[in-house]
Amino acid sequence: MQVKIQREQGITVISMHGRLDGSTVWQIIQKLDCLHDSSCQTTLHLDFCRVRRWERFGVALLAKSIKSLRGQFRDIKLIRMDNTLAELFGSVGLKNNVLAASSR
Repeated sequence: MQVKIQREQGITVISMHGRLDGSTVWQIIQKLDCLHDSSCQTTLHLDFCRVRRWERFGVALLAKSIKSLRGQFRDIKLIRMDNTLAELFGSVGLKNNVLAASSR
């Protein structure tokens, strides 16, 4: 799995490419922890467009981590994922494509 971070005009995009599993999620969590200090006024986009395979355990770990980040970013958006992945995130309380800070 490749994880790429891009920052531009108040938006941080984390793009993932490959397989989303438990070890990959730990990489993503570490990258999110590094963003923690400068994130309050930033919108976070997690881009799943290039995730080709995923494991339920990895999705569950990532969902838990995303939920814990609600107060650290102005807004969090889960973007460009397939329907099955969106349903998995939805089953743990993360709505498809948007996790707004106002929904805390």
